[in-house]
Amino acid sequence: PEISEKRNISQDTIVNHIEKIIKEFPKIDIDFLKPKPKIFNKILKTVQEIKEKNNPDDFLESGDIRLKSIFESLDKKVSYDDIKKALFFIQE
Repeated sequence: PEISEKRNISQDTIVNHIEKIIKEFPKIDIDFLKPKPKIFNKILKTVQEIKEKNNPDDFLESGDIRLKSIFESLDKKVSYDDIKKALFFIQE
């Protein structure tokens, strides 16, 4: 939050930039971005459940899981930013 406030940009913008950096530099150490274990494990479990159900409405054309599907499966109690950050660590 501090960086987004100082730079007057949204946290979502920062997360999107980090995602681009990770794609360009896949060996970069981003462990500090990983959500707390309790949150991460909830997201991981939800991703696995969505994959098992294989409901086409939960997936984008690219095959990626819709963030909204994860968010709603977690009863809207986990932020989109935490979901995006967790997905950096979950192998597709």
